[in-house]
Amino acid sequence: MPPHLGQADTKCTRNESMSGSSELKEKTAKGLFWGGISNGVQQLLTLVFGIFLARLLDLGDYGLVGELTIFTTLATVIHESGFSTWLINHQDATDDDYNAVFWFNIIVCAVIYLILFACAGPIARFYGDPELLVLSRWSFVGILISGLATAQSAYMVKHLMIKENAIANIVALSISGVIGVVLAFRGFAYWAIVIQTLVMLVIYTAGLWYFSPWRPRLHIDLRPIGKMFSFSIKMLITNICTVISQNIFTVFLGARYDKDEVGSYNQANKWSVMGSSIIDKMFSSVSHPVLAQVRDDPKRQIRVFRKMVRFVAFVSFPAMLGLAMVAPEFITMTITDKWAPSIPILQLLCISGAFLPISSLLSKQLVANGRSDIFMWVTISLAVLTLGILFVSSPLGIRMMLRLYVALNLAWVLVWFFFVHRCIGYRLKEFLTDILPYLGISLAVLTAVYFATSWIHNIYALFFSRVALAAGLYMLVMRLSGATTYKETIQFLLRKKTNIHEEPVQP
Repeated sequence: MPPHLGQADTKCTRNESMSGSSELKEKTAKGLFWGGISNGVQQLLTLVFGIFLARLLDLGDYGLVGELTIFTTLATVIHESGFSTWLINHQDATDDDYNAVFWFNIIVCAVIYLILFACAGPIARFYGDPELLVLSRWSFVGILISGLATAQSAYMVKHLMIKENAIANIVALSISGVIGVVLAFRGFAYWAIVIQTLVMLVIYTAGLWYFSPWRPRLHIDLRPIGKMFSFSIKMLITNICTVISQNIFTVFLGARYDKDEVGSYNQANKWSVMGSSIIDKMFSSVSHPVLAQVRDDPKRQIRVFRKMVRFVAFVSFPAMLGLAMVAPEFITMTITDKWAPSIPILQLLCISGAFLPISSLLSKQLVANGRSDIFMWVTISLAVLTLGILFVSSPLGIRMMLRLYVALNLAWVLVWFFFVHRCIGYRLKEFLTDILPYLGISLAVLTAVYFATSWIHNIYALFFSRVALAAGLYMLVMRLSGATTYKETIQFLLRKKTNIHEEPVQP
């Protein structure tokens, strides 16, 4: 057994008897379960529909829609403005607060849409694609739709209504996915992607309204926005910088290269994000509200947080590094070899994608402790450095830009950790103990599987044998090592009594 793996899983003990703690643990376990089910089903549906769309559409279709991504994502961030995070973070949020956020979002969304509608022409000229004029104006309609559900979404996240959110997501994704595939088959090209997105937003928003018990009042009073402004403006700036740093490659490639290059990057990025977001989104649905509730008990907060970090590392490293290993077979099998240029890009993105859920969890710890100021400045710094890398390395080609981008994101994990350490006292030795065993075992298992199966030439046999062998060997090593995270995961899946977010009482 690795000398520090078992120790890491058994070091943090607890002795709590408060009924409120038991209720929180039960809600967290259910939230993680439904978050995992939701994200697993969503990613499976996205995989299936994505395969059909990628086979029916061309690289240029994805590239054209991808050029608008940064505008729609920025608009969503601006209209949300961090107010939903404020609602989740404050236990004493009132009905007036929710009502103010709802009407504020409606007003802001209308203004943003009018601005982007007027900017459709300049956007089309910037990319040199006249098709974007009409396409962008229809794509931006999604901003108006999503603005209707910000308050409802915040209410459901705060009250850990993960099951209901999962149902709304899955229904919306299923119906819109079928519509998108049918439209692509009938020759609608890039319009199939846009219409699919709009249909999904309509159905998802309707689902949130159906499940959420909160309803807005016709009386508009925006005065509560004032008390949220200091916190929310920092979140707004932070989220804008996050969107810029995550989407700047698409903008940069769209301005300098043709649509096929943009399409290859977007396709690779889509699969990479799909993989890392399964874990990230599952924990996002519970990590923020749970960490906010335990922030007044520092020792308990560290126990809860370390448990989350270990579970994320336990799943993220083998999943994302495994995807990098089977990327050639996966891309060729699913969306054909016309997307072969996206394979090396996907492999690079998977490396940083393995650490993305950990970085996300570290940043959420800062927000849960009310340190939106640190969150803002760290994110701004990352965005600035990302832009610098693009401009400096652009003469060296896309591959070099991506390598430097991945290296920066890996290094930035330690930056997030440094500020979490300053905030809650989480030590570097503890952090490395929590993640390195899972990273080391994942690399060892995947390396062994890669060479053990290198003699297989049929891509289907190679893909499935690598996936099955890697999963089986990883679970075997976890079992033999006596990792508590592994045992608790198995117990929970078997519906035995277990604690998901804190260590069990040791005998």
